[in-house]
Amino acid sequence: YLAVRDLSEEGKHVFMVTRKGVVKKTALKYFSNVRAIGIIAIELDPDDQLIDVQITSGKDNILIATHAGMAIRFPEKDVRSMGRKTRGVIGIKLARKEDYVIGMSLAHDERTVLSVSENGYGKRTTVGEYRMQHRGGQGIINMKTTERNGKVVEMLTVDDEDDIVIVATDGVVIRTPVRDIRAIGRNTQGVRIMRLDEGAKVSAVARAVAEEQRHLIRLRRNEPLAHGVHAAAAQHLGGRRHRVHVGEDLVHRAQGRLRALVDRTERAAVPGTVADHADQQAVRLARWADGALLERRGRHAAVRRGAKDRSWS
Repeated sequence: YLAVRDLSEEGKHVFMVTRKGVVKKTALKYFSNVRAIGIIAIELDPDDQLIDVQITSGKDNILIATHAGMAIRFPEKDVRSMGRKTRGVIGIKLARKEDYVIGMSLAHDERTVLSVSENGYGKRTTVGEYRMQHRGGQGIINMKTTERNGKVVEMLTVDDEDDIVIVATDGVVIRTPVRDIRAIGRNTQGVRIMRLDEGAKVSAVARAVAEEQRHLIRLRRNEPLAHGVHAAAAQHLGGRRHRVHVGEDLVHRAQGRLRALVDRTERAAVPGTVADHADQQAVRLARWADGALLERRGRHAAVRRGAKDRSWS
């Protein structure tokens, strides 16, 4: 899913990469009129498939990584903008027949590149270690794919404040802070970040909200919907900041509800409709949280607003 509020915004592009290393850039405005049956975004070869999509500004740097441990960084301007019903051009040339693209990220200088192998090893490397090249090359070594490491299964750009969730093929899931994985050189093997049972492999890696942010609801005034549905709630509360510390159960319920509203707003095909509904729900949630906080402080008379305002639905 891509979080897009205005599909007609000028200067924004949809940047795509396929399993075989083909990349394509199309202006975002060409996706503003989507039919019920969908529209064609890219022409794929019979044995190819779409792997990743990013929203770009036209001036970003692209980083693509492969299963065999290679990576290439090139400027977005190397890829000309095309129409929807086109195939694209070569972004990275795969040196081995069995190799394929595992992911793509926007290479911002202030972030680090996290690579995770199938045997539970991973490493972080500064973006600057990946020298700028032109598209279409074989790239440089991203991570050593030794017998110990296995092949690379995921590449993400992360910040120190992020957490990552790692899922193994036997159903085991762990969550670890990115800061616990030290930044090292590019052409290295990395360190163990997940201990696997015999026969298990890492199957997926995803970025998660940092742990310290999970137990706190912050309602801020004028925060855009793309970053949460807190704006309407903050306006209802007069712009005050509320921190609800009335027990783990209460916080988890409120945080879960807010996350669901954010997801529905960010993933909406028609943002306005869902955003309006999310605003209404956020106001009701703010009233509920505000009431719970006051009630906790013993001001029962000030929070008797009726069952409707306290409802979660």
